[in-house]
Amino acid sequence: MVRRLAVEPYCDFRTFYDAAHAAVTGGDIYKVAGQTYVYPPMLAGWMTPLSDLSILDASWIWFGLSLVVTLASLRAWWSAAATGFRLSSGGFIAALGPALLLWIEQVRREFETGQCDWLMLAPIVLGAVIVVRRPILAGLLLGFAIHIKYLPLLVVVWMVVRRRWTAAAASVVGVVLWALLPAFVYGWDLNLDYLGRAAAGLGKLVGIIKEGQPGTVYPLEYDYSVSVPSGFARVAARFGYGHREAFAACGVLAIVVLAAAVWIYRRNGWSIVRGSSLRFRESEADRRGLMILEYSGLLAVMLAFSPQTQNRHLFLFLPVILLGTAFLVDDLQRVRVGIALAAATLGTALLGNAANVAAGNLNWGYVGGGGLAVLVAGLLLLDAGLRRLNAVAAESSPPPAAEMPPVAV
Repeated sequence: MVRRLAVEPYCDFRTFYDAAHAAVTGGDIYKVAGQTYVYPPMLAGWMTPLSDLSILDASWIWFGLSLVVTLASLRAWWSAAATGFRLSSGGFIAALGPALLLWIEQVRREFETGQCDWLMLAPIVLGAVIVVRRPILAGLLLGFAIHIKYLPLLVVVWMVVRRRWTAAAASVVGVVLWALLPAFVYGWDLNLDYLGRAAAGLGKLVGIIKEGQPGTVYPLEYDYSVSVPSGFARVAARFGYGHREAFAACGVLAIVVLAAAVWIYRRNGWSIVRGSSLRFRESEADRRGLMILEYSGLLAVMLAFSPQTQNRHLFLFLPVILLGTAFLVDDLQRVRVGIALAAATLGTALLGNAANVAAGNLNWGYVGGGGLAVLVAGLLLLDAGLRRLNAVAAESSPPPAAEMPPVAV
């Protein structure tokens, strides 16, 4: 960071900084920095205090905030995992070190480029930690994350499926709240205009071009994207097909992944529909462990099936890597967890980066291998986590009454 900021911040941070400066000077946030600001207006609105500083000073503050918030979020995530899976106390640093080493490329890129994924990671992670006890706050945090990038909308869908109505309703309220609050910066009319333009700009991802769409949005086939849709779109284009066929293939893969998850739940004695064990009565700690597992799966699906996932965006998968290294530190499910971590690391940082195949070579990165690796790692960790929950429950609670042997009278 010292070397980077001795010259100038990366262009990603400059985009945020210039948009914040435009917000307070009457400029158009979607026309600064080569029209590279493609986010909802909230981010630029809340960054306006930094626009009063030089860009170097602002970037150092941004880096400091991102580092502190990320570490705090990971500590809260590990604490919930330690409770749910009965991990050894005091093992956070022991698990964090290997996680950062395995995921160092994604972490380095997040901080060096001054990206905003940490602002999305924090509310998602904290929401996973508190959703059982404080669903309203978890929903409001999720609404904030959605206004950084739209991917966490998948978590709202999951809340509805899980019948967590309070958290789901609070998420909807949060989306509306965080959409309207920037009006204190922009004014009511301009804020509504920005919201409409931000939503319209997403059409560029799938080739829908209309007048007035803001931002420079790369096409689905973008070389640097490691997501499954990007990979399938590149393969489809190579053989003379279009987005329709690519999306159909993504749909088939999504069904396969869902079927695999259902099978993993059933083989471990859990119901994916109810989100509960069929063998044991779950305690609150067990439910927190399940939340950690399911949020890990949601992170994997969000990154794998996003229209655009560059390698640096995989920074959001860091909590899942931390869960895996925490299991290894406690000598739990070593084979499954080891394979999961190897698949995630080798399949993204080394083999799955589409930037290495910009010349058009048909290989692992070209077909979206990075996204596929994340899915495989997520499923393996789900299996390992459910096995651990069963082991913990077997030690601490009797089976449900219907399964207990009759008592002779």
